[in-house]
Amino acid sequence: MPFKKYCYQKNKKCVDCNKFFVADPVKHHKATAKIITLTMDLYYKGLSLRDITDTLKQFYGINLHHETIRRWITKFTDRMNKYVETKTPELSKVWNTDEQMVKVGKDWVWSWNTIDNETKFWIANTISKGRSINEARKQFKEVKKTAKDQKPELLITDGLHSYKKAIKKEFDTRKRYGKPIDKAVEHYHKAGIRKPINNNVVERLHGEFREFDKVRRGFKAKDTAKLWVDGMKLYHNFIKEQNGKTPSQRANIDLKLKGNKWLTLLQQSLKES
Repeated sequence: MPFKKYCYQKNKKCVDCNKFFVADPVKHHKATAKIITLTMDLYYKGLSLRDITDTLKQFYGINLHHETIRRWITKFTDRMNKYVETKTPELSKVWNTDEQMVKVGKDWVWSWNTIDNETKFWIANTISKGRSINEARKQFKEVKKTAKDQKPELLITDGLHSYKKAIKKEFDTRKRYGKPIDKAVEHYHKAGIRKPINNNVVERLHGEFREFDKVRRGFKAKDTAKLWVDGMKLYHNFIKEQNGKTPSQRANIDLKLKGNKWLTLLQQSLKES
């Protein structure tokens, strides 16, 4: 028998289908906003979908299929990301960019990441099959979408050749007498772990993602990888505190997310939709 609408909107237990539902649900969902955001928090902290189903069963007596949880996380991560993308961070004058390999199916792709050096705000991510100039340019186009009219005084990368031409195409890097002219972007392309100018801030970001990725053992498709990287970006910028503040707060995006930050963010994003 198909579920009736009131079965999950009003009652804890449906008299017709005898199914148990949690009270006070998000519209058209079989669980409360708190349960949904709990699954998101556990997932982005590194638990697998099956580990989350086990946790919900043990501590809340809720039986859910792991694919249901996957759909929740996919749907509401996308909803929250669309909401936070309407906010513009106030960035510092030094940005770092680097790329790392991510496994998709049997292949490896490149995940490009740009982070603000001071606030640690994760500005943008793209995923590509290679590391060509055009693929590097795609990353910086995404960076400019987030930054709006802001640009750095110094952009730090490693020595990948594609960065040099891509940055020249996407930013004003003109020089006069060997020095950057006013408002031009200086590109430092010799970043190393032990050098005074380094990419350590983005390397730590890659470490965060590696911890998340190793539980999943890679992704099935490029689109799936992009979805979960965007989710990690959301978690990094708006949920995870570093020394008492999130990167978004340091970048002057104060959404007043207190206590269960996921829940507040979900409520705000639903109001805006």
